[in-house]
Amino acid sequence: MNKKTSISFLLFSMLMVACDFPTTSVSSAIPSIDSSITSSQETTSIEPELLYWNLVWADEFDYEGLPNPDKWSYDVGGGGWGNNELQYYTNADLDNASVANGNLTITARKENIQNREYSSARLVTKNKGDFLYGRMEAKAKLPSGRGTWPAIWMLPTDWVYGGWPTSGEIDIMEHVGYDPNVVHATIHTETYNHSRGTQVGESLTLSNVFDNYHTYAIEWEPGVIRAFINETQYATFVFDVDDIENGPSHLAWPFDQDFHFIFNIAVGGNWGGVQGVDTNIFPTSMVVDYVRVYQKAYAEGDDIVPTPVSNVVLKKATPNSVALSWDPSQDNRMVKEYIVRMNGVIRARTSVPAVYLANLLPDMTYDVQITAVDFNNNLSSPVTFSATTGGYASINDRIEAEAYLTQEGVRFEPTTDVGGGDNAGWLNVGDYLEYGLQIPNQGNYRLELRTAGNTSSGQIQMFANQTLKTTVDLPITGGWQVWQTVTSDPFSLNAGLNTIKLQVTREGFNLNYFRIIPS
Repeated sequence: MNKKTSISFLLFSMLMVACDFPTTSVSSAIPSIDSSITSSQETTSIEPELLYWNLVWADEFDYEGLPNPDKWSYDVGGGGWGNNELQYYTNADLDNASVANGNLTITARKENIQNREYSSARLVTKNKGDFLYGRMEAKAKLPSGRGTWPAIWMLPTDWVYGGWPTSGEIDIMEHVGYDPNVVHATIHTETYNHSRGTQVGESLTLSNVFDNYHTYAIEWEPGVIRAFINETQYATFVFDVDDIENGPSHLAWPFDQDFHFIFNIAVGGNWGGVQGVDTNIFPTSMVVDYVRVYQKAYAEGDDIVPTPVSNVVLKKATPNSVALSWDPSQDNRMVKEYIVRMNGVIRARTSVPAVYLANLLPDMTYDVQITAVDFNNNLSSPVTFSATTGGYASINDRIEAEAYLTQEGVRFEPTTDVGGGDNAGWLNVGDYLEYGLQIPNQGNYRLELRTAGNTSSGQIQMFANQTLKTTVDLPITGGWQVWQTVTSDPFSLNAGLNTIKLQVTREGFNLNYFRIIPS
């Protein structure tokens, strides 16, 4: 499997006071506009209001016994939890999760339980504390010892865009015991996640996370997540509009849906167990003083409309799609989303200043209208942009891997090959890409492929209008970004529009582009 060499998230490490600024993301369901949405006189500039965080949910742990069942449930079981973890998570067991003296204590123990050698607890607020945007914070002391892996994090409640990592993950705090006092904040998405080695995160080294309480927090608003420890902002994650070229914005930024808390201590695992587990450290605990959620009153009493969007840019056009970005609208409170119409029909609602519109016709011009909406459903004046899809390629044209009509299972990354752009990677047997190609004359042709392979030789088959035309064995080039051009044996093609399908029949390669050339 190839390793991604760069990332597109804008990740800034900074020490600064948090500020409001509008950015955004894409929604899967596209309902009609609510009749309560109003539009007022166009505004060209707006002075932002200072809004305060208001407490909306908390557990102060000012009781005794098990965690409050009105706020907490349990994820139960072993099986590794996708990370080869060693513990079994118990259900409402005071040995692993208890409240006393104003604290929640989660304890990992060394004991044989359900074919596991360790027990622990994994507390969740799913369907009891679910939030879209806000300041989420917890004050805690962490467990010590090699092999511990405590986390305060969030997962989507409804998995709007599909399973992990497509619907996202927000890690407010992670710590691994073999690297003491180094605390991490990380975001995972379909485009950026640890299974691909592309996760985006930042870390901060503290003085003593085991004996001293520290406050771990995020501030999550449309299009931005800021991470804090003890009021020090040390990371900011922002949607990068360049990611819209690779598909719908939720692939890189799915953070426009409800998420819930998870508090747990894992033992061992792919990260926590890198240097093994010290069996002498147990029992070991994470002690939580409080958990609090704050939100801003974005909508209350707001009758000022957002400014129109500006600087709409066609980022990419293929025969069946266009990708657009724009400068965000300004609002006195906060822009909630953008309504995107194409030829008068609503095609998307997006909370980021970019949209990917697919299932279009080639060589067609579409009128795209973009309207900003704030949290009180005030509408900006619409801005209209003409976007033209690309035409079909022909013989001798360089056809970029990412210019597909349809695909299955393929992921993309920036390439270092001449000409730039993205290459297809992480290719598995059965993955495929389809393209439209105009062939001027019936005759014999060859397939020219630009590929790279690290340790094993791949193989690809080309179909034209569902008929197998050629099978190409690909060389080991010595690296995932070491590129060579490979040419197939001759094959025949009919004149006219051909649907070209490239299908992986043996993995172990990346694909940057291809050509169909006369034989």
